[in-house]
Amino acid sequence: MSRYSLLVAALMVFALSGSASADIQITGVINNAGLTVAGYDHWDITATSFIVGELIGGFDITFTTSSMRQVNPAGNPTVFQDANGFFGFVGEAVPNDSQFNFLTSEVTIPAGTNGESSTQLWAAFVFPAGSPHPAQSITFAQLVVPVGTPWIYYDGWVSIANSGGKTYRVTNWPEPNSLALLGLGGIMCLRRCRA
Repeated sequence: MSRYSLLVAALMVFALSGSASADIQITGVINNAGLTVAGYDHWDITATSFIVGELIGGFDITFTTSSMRQVNPAGNPTVFQDANGFFGFVGEAVPNDSQFNFLTSEVTIPAGTNGESSTQLWAAFVFPAGSPHPAQSITFAQLVVPVGTPWIYYDGWVSIANSGGKTYRVTNWPEPNSLALLGLGGIMCLRRCRA
């Protein structure tokens, strides 16, 4: 792996790890096993609670990036895993798609709270009573983005299943002032490069 690729991978993990709460952390790891499209990385996204005994019970979260790969066999959205059995019919593989790692029968989803686009994946859902999924650490999504994508942002909430309604805000979306400074820094770098 080149020095540039290592730097990009380190920046991506850092970008995914910036949660506003020290009690819940969202992390991403590249896992290209099974990926069959050149020029893309498959990221496994995990939420972990650092409070002993707290079990993650649901999400209301949006992932945003400059470009996100979506596979829609026969035009069906694949926000969740329900259409994964059709991927082979359209010459695709499940690791090639950005989606949440659950069937809709495994979660409770309020109407109109999930979707996908060429730059976003979003959903709100909880695990119903008796579900095997509440855990202290859950790999809950996979994102497929072009190799070298400079950022993956997330913004939302993680709920705790065994707390009577406790939620944690999770975000690594930059504040407007941070975006302005980042843009100014980029302009200064361009000016320096041209000089």
